[in-house]
Amino acid sequence: MLNIETTIRKITNSVEAIISCELTAKVDVKFQIIKIDAIIVLPPVRITLFAHAANWKELRDRVSTEYQDGTK
Repeated sequence: MLNIETTIRKITNSVEAIISCELTAKVDVKFQIIKIDAIIVLPPVRITLFAHAANWKELRDRVSTEYQDGTK
């Protein structure tokens, strides 16, 4: 798992986040925005990230643990 920080900035009526090239994100790729409490998840549109619970167990467990113990 890669852990990179970014800052969200206001641009007119929207906000933007700079995504590091370390993530190998491609320009013009569409992402779905999923917000769980204060957590934002950006899976590519072609992937149904939450279709099967087993596919996101690691993310869910990590977010739950960090959120509960106050590390995030």
